[in-house]
Amino acid sequence: MSDIVFCSDVFRTVLGNMLNTAFLCFRTGRAGRFRPARSEWKHCKGEIRMNGNLKRFTAALLSLIFLLALLPSGVSAADTVASGMCGTNLSWTLDSDGVLTLSGVGAMTDFSSVMLTPWHDWHQEISSVIVPEGVESIGNYAFCYCTELTSLTISESILSIGEYAFYGCSGLTGVTIPSSVTNIGSSAFYNCTNLANITFSGDITSIGSGAFAYTAFYNNGNNWENGALYCGKYLLRVLPELNSTHTIKAGTTVIADYAFAQSSLTSLTVPTSVTSIGRHAFNSCSSLTDVYYGGTQVQWNAISIGSNNGSLLNATIHYAQSELAITSQPTDFNGQLGDAVSFTIEATGEGLTYQWQYSSDDGVTWKASSLPGNMSATLSTTLTDARLVYRFRCVVTDSRGTNLISDVVRMFKSALPPDDPTQFYTVSFFDSDGTVLKTAQVPEGGFVEPPTAPEKTGVSFLGWSGQYTGVTNDSDVSAVYSDAKNVFAISTAKGNIGETVTVLLSLEGSVKTCGFDLNIKFDEALQLVSYDDDLDMDIIANTNAYSNGIKLNYIGTRDTTRPRDIISLTFRIRETSKLAFPIWLEMNSIYELLNNDPAFAEFVLIDTAVRLG
Repeated sequence: MSDIVFCSDVFRTVLGNMLNTAFLCFRTGRAGRFRPARSEWKHCKGEIRMNGNLKRFTAALLSLIFLLALLPSGVSAADTVASGMCGTNLSWTLDSDGVLTLSGVGAMTDFSSVMLTPWHDWHQEISSVIVPEGVESIGNYAFCYCTELTSLTISESILSIGEYAFYGCSGLTGVTIPSSVTNIGSSAFYNCTNLANITFSGDITSIGSGAFAYTAFYNNGNNWENGALYCGKYLLRVLPELNSTHTIKAGTTVIADYAFAQSSLTSLTVPTSVTSIGRHAFNSCSSLTDVYYGGTQVQWNAISIGSNNGSLLNATIHYAQSELAITSQPTDFNGQLGDAVSFTIEATGEGLTYQWQYSSDDGVTWKASSLPGNMSATLSTTLTDARLVYRFRCVVTDSRGTNLISDVVRMFKSALPPDDPTQFYTVSFFDSDGTVLKTAQVPEGGFVEPPTAPEKTGVSFLGWSGQYTGVTNDSDVSAVYSDAKNVFAISTAKGNIGETVTVLLSLEGSVKTCGFDLNIKFDEALQLVSYDDDLDMDIIANTNAYSNGIKLNYIGTRDTTRPRDIISLTFRIRETSKLAFPIWLEMNSIYELLNNDPAFAEFVLIDTAVRLG
């Protein structure tokens, strides 16, 4: 069998130092046994001839080298040194290169001590920390005293950095706080003595005390302005020996915890850019007496002020701008045709402008008025028949573009001379808390336009209880909400002489009644054409009880406990000189079942009026 000569450049370098030759060649014999081509070593043109023992050794060595040559080249990956959990859904891994990598989703555990961090036994070996997407917080004490830490990568999913999280990490020279972070805990980067570059990408809402104290940034005197240390739009600290007066830099949004603590400050100027003042920010500032704020009181009240800031809150706050407010509403006008009419509004604020508007469709649409004084606090005109259907209101705007809209007012033609005071009555509208919403003078039998419907948290407005249509005496009118018990309310309607209109009587609010006896009265200008009592309640209607009214009776065997429609009434508007025709309710009796015995039930009546237009 012929010998095979195998020469390979792959092994040239590996065996070069061993055999001092350019190539290795060997021959194999039968059954895999090696036999020499010569009985002694001879060198001839790149071949090596060997005796038996040396040939077997060399063949084994070459086989090992051949296998190693087949392995991929490159640097092998670092080994995992330690790993574990650091949150409900977070894990960590530390490799032999000192890189600690987090993985998972959610918040990191807030550790109560550096000794309790899961990587504490290796904290002096950590040189790099990688916080990937999905991690929502860096816990308290997480990397405290990791003095070899030089590289920190924080993803945009992080919302907060805990207290003492990087305390004493002297190897850090720079940090970028992602835009997602809103809270940095106290002493988070305290005593990071080489941390000179701090970059904020977003909007922090709170910074704990000493979060960046005694860093290279803190210790650099060039970073302090007039005794105050700012980092971007955040005020971190002021010197206790600060001047008695201080102006916070424009654009500042957050004042850190303890920022002014124990300073000798007596007066402070605060820009409107400030949105948050930290806990104890003005702790023990007993000399602080005056705060000059660049905005309005409403803007000041919107600032988030942390606990233990009594020195600030007890100081006198001076506002640079008056808050927009209507201090006196315009009122309805009652008079004779040809009388001079004026509607006046009084308001406070900065750079006020006025625009009077009118509506000819009962307030559905509004247009700018062109009457005299239409862009001033007083609108002037003359009472005419054509203007009796108009509603008027004023839009007041301040220099910031904020606007308020006045109450709606209108003109009325008096049936009696306006100089007869005995024929006029006062109608006042009140909210449920007693706040006066509107007061108006109205002639006997007149009508007052209600104010804008008020609002009350958790309930809806149902209407007004009291006499403001067909007024015959001084009257207090109260706002009624859906939390009132057994509210009998009539809907409003609008039409012209000769037309028919329909109103609906319904039972609203917190309902509980087993029976009632109720009268519906209406103005003589309204002619009852028809009614529909086949609705939600089995009532008995008697139209012969009154010349201008209808009597309703309901008797049940159990309590009605939900809102119901009771009866609808259709009227024709007769020829009249009036502009509004009242419809009012009179309750004769109402009761509910209590232990199967009838008991008196509470109720509220909401009257209404049919109006021309």
